[in-house]
This record gives sequence, structure tokens and C-alpha cells, in this order.
Amino acid sequence: MSDQSIPDRPGNELPDTLLKGRYAIEREVRTSDVVIPLLSQASISSEMLAYEIQIAHDAAQRQSGKPRLVPVRVG
Repeated sequence: MSDQSIPDRPGNELPDTLLKGRYAIEREVRTSDVVIPLLSQASISSEMLAYEIQIAHDAAQRQSGKPRLVPVRVG
């Protein structure tokens, strides 16, 4: 993989590897039956966790409730 940046949105570029990883996460979340976010003191401020939960929520709205969100509090 190259270190070349691919535009994500105008004015915002992500490295090629991060962009591919993000798309892989989105695909896996959207095609899952259940998403189990692990909520800890540290994770509740994570933008990535919030993004993944939003993807799951949006997908569930369009896909008859799947994936189902089952949050688990840890720590």
C-alpha cells in the first residue's frame, strides 16, 4: 500500500491505509447482525467509537433493525 493520501472529503485527506481501514470497518458494521460496543471511561470520548455506533444506528434504521446495538459497560 502506498503512503499517498486519498481525499475523503474536500479539504480533508486521509492516508490510503486509514481510508481503506475505515471502509472495511463500515462494511463489517453494516453487514453484522449485532454490534457490541465496549463502553469504558476512555472509550466514551472516542470519536471512532461514536462514528462506529452511528454507522450501526443508521444501518439499523434502513435494514429492519440490523445490526442490533448491544452496548456493554466495562471497567
